[in-house]
Amino acid sequence: MPRYQTSIPSSLAPDAAFAYMAAFDNARDWDTTVTEARRLDSGPPRLGSRFHLVSRFFGRDVPLEYEITGFDEPRRLVLDVTNPTFTGRDEIDVEAVSGGGSRVGYDASIDMRGLARLLTPIVSVTFKRTSAKAAAELERRLNP
Repeated sequence: MPRYQTSIPSSLAPDAAFAYMAAFDNARDWDTTVTEARRLDSGPPRLGSRFHLVSRFFGRDVPLEYEITGFDEPRRLVLDVTNPTFTGRDEIDVEAVSGGGSRVGYDASIDMRGLARLLTPIVSVTFKRTSAKAAAELERRLNP
């Protein structure tokens, strides 16, 4: 299963870092594969909030609908996505650090479905490379 894990230091207080991550339509700002992102509901992010993203994979635009399936403000956020070729989960943990600021843990995984499972080795390499680029940009966003 393709997976990417990272831990990002942030100058933001835990509640601010969590709020930024929970507004998952912000992914367009830090993930270069995301070409479109918008919230599908209104109000503050919460359990059940949904986001429509379009990501560029292997030269194709792939529409994705993420849903917040775990929400423990301001500590933990879980988003799930399902489409015909894969399921995915993004787990985000925010913790306070001594001296101020926070640390954002990000654990993203995808599970290929059906015949697409045959592509898992190729997807894994690409997923790790694009995730590392996204993490670098996310670190810049979490340290304004």
